Amino acid sequence: MFCSVKAKYRVILPGTRPNLAKYLDLPMFFLLGSGEWKRRMVELIVEKVDCLIVNLGDYPEARHHRVGGVGNSFPDQRAWEEYFQWRAARLWPTGCVIGWRDSDNEDETREIATWRTHKVNDSKVRFVVGIDPNFPRLVEGTRNNFRIALGNSFKICNTMEKLAIQAVRYA
Repeated sequence: MFCSVKAKYRVILPGTRPNLAKYLDLPMFFLLGSGEWKRRMVELIVEKVDCLIVNLGDYPEARHHRVGGVGNSFPDQRAWEEYFQWRAARLWPTGCVIGWRDSDNEDETREIATWRTHKVNDSKVRFVVGIDPNFPRLVEGTRNNFRIALGNSFKICNTMEKLAIQAVRYA
């Protein structure tokens, strides 16, 4: 089962541009990267808050919660991601961009580094990140990079549960 829904949530599937006017009261969470971690993150978030989830992936279970919209209205996947990342991080009233590192995936490393830079340049950017503690080299390197860029005030979560709590604070 995808999740035991205690709150209502809607999913914006890749490539679509829905009319979101009626959802302005819901926080928007953009999940960076790829992987099975996203399913667990949705479970944790929707236990706490009604929301919009962006970039979940094309899981069959997600289709039951999708927000309808015009498909293929972006030139490519990257344009779609940037459009919704900025909404979740800054332009939408509530919500944030969420990153989770559980591998050495270069694309995910780059995405998290990009959002670290956005946070450095704009303190109002809403971005949270967590790292699987089973990857000590990732933990140490990522923590050092964030500490150098943002000081000790930026919290890096060591569990998905803590990351979900951190994200929901922006709701």
